[in-house]
This record gives sequence, structure tokens and C-alpha cells, in this order.
Amino acid sequence: MATGGTVRRFRSEVLGEEREVIVHLPEGYEQEPERNYPVLYVLDGASQAGHTAESAALLARVGVVEPMIVIGVSSLDGERRNRDYTPPDQR
Repeated sequence: MATGGTVRRFRSEVLGEEREVIVHLPEGYEQEPERNYPVLYVLDGASQAGHTAESAALLARVGVVEPMIVIGVSSLDGERRNRDYTPPDQR
């Protein structure tokens, strides 16, 4: 199910803004939704989560890693991306 993913939006009280995440569920999730899966969070989710989820699915199919949920956290725009990724003492 790596291709596409499901987009969810939520309000961050800490940031005071709405954020979008893209949820990629592993193959077989529908058969075992109660199973505990590791979760990988990917920054710049809109551009990076899809191929990361595809790689994770391939690695799980060949037994290198266990199936995992990949969550892509999207950046909002250039200014806020810089804010999010720059340490406070370097702003």
C-alpha cells in the first residue's frame, strides 16, 4: 500500500498551525490491524515519504526489516520549513 498513502490533517497546539501527514500502511496491514508495527517518521513527507515507504515495503518483502508504518510529515512552505529544521540558536 506504499503508493499514494492516506493524507490526514491535524492541528498542532505546540506550533499553532495545521499540519498534514501522509500515512503509508505496510502490505498485509488489513489482515493484522491489531498488530504492533514499527513507525518511521519522514520529514519533507510530500516529497520523501512515498519512495521511503516503497523501499521499506521491498525490504520487508525480502525479510531485511519487519513491515512498518511510514508517516510523512509535510513541510508547509520555505520559511516555516527553515524554522522547523534550524536549531533555535542558529536562527
